[in-house]
Amino acid sequence: MAFSQATITDGPTCALDGDELRVSWTSSSPAGTLFQLYADRVRIWSGTTRSVRLPMPAGPTTFDVGTVAAGEESTDFSGSLASIPGAGDKATLTWVGGRSLGADLAEFRIYSGTTAGGAVSYAAPIATVRADPAGLWQDGYGQGPYGAGGFGFAGTTYSWTSGRLAGGTWNFAVKAVDAAGNESTAATTSVVIAAPPRPPAANSAGKRLTYTYNAGTRVPTLSWLAAPN
Repeated sequence: MAFSQATITDGPTCALDGDELRVSWTSSSPAGTLFQLYADRVRIWSGTTRSVRLPMPAGPTTFDVGTVAAGEESTDFSGSLASIPGAGDKATLTWVGGRSLGADLAEFRIYSGTTAGGAVSYAAPIATVRADPAGLWQDGYGQGPYGAGGFGFAGTTYSWTSGRLAGGTWNFAVKAVDAAGNESTAATTSVVIAAPPRPPAANSAGKRLTYTYNAGTRVPTLSWLAAPN
């Protein structure tokens, strides 16, 4: 069957729900149909409900939702999604966590390199993601199947999107943090950013493009500075 948006009649729409974001949609498909939800082309959820609460994204995010066949809920169909203008210069991290990591789990800290290709710097986190958005845990006994979080503590999917990044390979790390501030070992990953060319640098007058005009030859000449790295 693959990923299909043919029966999505409205949405996905987003609304604030406490400290979280509720993403909802309507569909003409019958009850029990499986859906997948993507954030900036990254699969973040699958299930049969038509409304999902998510941690608040760090910046503007494009959501796509569609139906999939039974057994395809874990299949990545991101390659079939329409391209997202401007999404190529952001990194989106997703991970699974929950109280199986520790009963006093408080948050996740995100670290990164300071430049493309640079090693992860642990001097200070670049972002934090609460483990219990709005004070409500999304995992626990009876919530979710035996599997990724362990029996009784099914894992919850978390997601974070960076700001705009320069092209190259960026290195990231995520650490779980307990209520006392103790950090876990780092889970690391790398993201290749294919950023569009940056605009020319502004000159001393604040202009990116200037010109001169030769009245004798009637030829204008355009000038600009190199784009910043």
